[in-house]
Amino acid sequence: MLGAHYDCRAEDIQDPETRAPGADDNGSGTVSILEIARILKESNLKFKYTVRLALWSGEEQGLVGSRAYAKWAKEEGLDIRAYLNIDMDGYHPDGTDDYVGLKDQYVAPWVNDVIMDVTKVYYDGQVETGFSPSCCSDNMGFHEQGFDTGAFFESQYTASHNPNYHKESDTPDTVSPALMKTISGSMIGTLAEIAELN
Repeated sequence: MLGAHYDCRAEDIQDPETRAPGADDNGSGTVSILEIARILKESNLKFKYTVRLALWSGEEQGLVGSRAYAKWAKEEGLDIRAYLNIDMDGYHPDGTDDYVGLKDQYVAPWVNDVIMDVTKVYYDGQVETGFSPSCCSDNMGFHEQGFDTGAFFESQYTASHNPNYHKESDTPDTVSPALMKTISGSMIGTLAEIAELN
């Protein structure tokens, strides 16, 4: 299962006049999931396991949408092999487009191993991978319910390292489509491995 949140927030949540464009957090992740959906549909790929894609609301208010779904999935006995999250994949502080960041909290080590191995093979060793201490996105709700997770991110830093994080300046001109393509490619490759491409 793949997912991302589509809501955003301003720095001052008490000010109803403050704009919150959210291009990187998390327009970038939302667009990446939509692009992955398009690619999967047009390529007509078939997998051994069911693939679900989701976009969540309420991440900025406490992971509301994803936590509700993960709780429901657990109660219904859904067998989710792994949940892969993508949150902020469009800004890299070094300006490079050849980096796949992985969150290091609320994730299953084996999923991160698959992501790193797939990225190395898929990009022939030309894309760097590394861990980010950036905490808490929609993978957390799945992890809390006992599901294995992995979480894609844009760098080895925290979210606040992006100078536009939760600010009016988080606009489309500050994100890199090339970096989004790199990270999305790694996510598709990881999906193919975990869901077992036929």
